[in-house]
Amino acid sequence: MEMIMRNPFVTVRSVQRQLELTHQGARNIIKMAESRGWLTSTGTHGRGGREHWYAPRVFGVMEAPMAYDAGSIATESK
Repeated sequence: MEMIMRNPFVTVRSVQRQLELTHQGARNIIKMAESRGWLTSTGTHGRGGREHWYAPRVFGVMEAPMAYDAGSIATESK
């Protein structure tokens, strides 16, 4: 999903709005993605106890520091 690449944190409402689905349709997509290991629940938060999910692999890539091979950079600049 393109929306997960932009923001790896989702709620039923955010999926519902982005994909123009019903509440149940958005919930079904989230539950399917969770069963495949693509999304993980972070639990309920805030007023009304809305559940939040995130894509741990996408988030991990976004948070990982850029790694460069110092040797290849040194040889390219010569």
